[in-house]
Amino acid sequence: MEHPLLAESWKESAGRHFSKIHSLKKILPEYSYKTRERAVRTDEKLCALLIRRLKLAKKKVYDISDLCFSLQTDQPLGLADQLKDELDILADEIFIRHHDWKDPVLLDGVVTRDARLVDGVKSINQDLLVIWKTIVESKNKRTKHGLFPKAFLKKLDNALITVRKKVLALAILFKEREALINIHPITLQKTFESMQKEIREKSLYIT
Repeated sequence: MEHPLLAESWKESAGRHFSKIHSLKKILPEYSYKTRERAVRTDEKLCALLIRRLKLAKKKVYDISDLCFSLQTDQPLGLADQLKDELDILADEIFIRHHDWKDPVLLDGVVTRDARLVDGVKSINQDLLVIWKTIVESKNKRTKHGLFPKAFLKKLDNALITVRKKVLALAILFKEREALINIHPITLQKTFESMQKEIREKSLYIT
């Protein structure tokens, strides 16, 4: 069944974000929020894709940890453990999401965040692969005592910190997406009433 507000919002978004939607359809051919049924299906497929790629990223972090352990350097392992936890937390948040799709009319923001989330998990996996390759290619750069130069270890730390920041940014993006999907006219009314109350209370201090 087609929801009038949803269909109209999708029509407008499809025109404004043609290139983003075109790119998303290459990965998710059925990508569409035109009807509630399509929205639910798109949401399920998109979130399943994000979770799969987050799990793939976690596997890459394990590979990095194992490689560092085999090379007897434990400096990046603490950051790697934190990153694994953060990837797990984000995947869990996506899995337990709550989207009821009653009146999602703010699809511009949803489509924009869908594109950024898909690009974001791809970027994270690419970064982790580069880190792994960098460690492999640097085996021969160790000192005569079998240690990596401090500058190299610092570079590894910074690379992992950059990936962590990307994961945390994706977590914020997903929460924003969830809020955009679940906001309804009644929510807007309540927000207005809260703002109205604050305005009136502040006005009491105006003489």
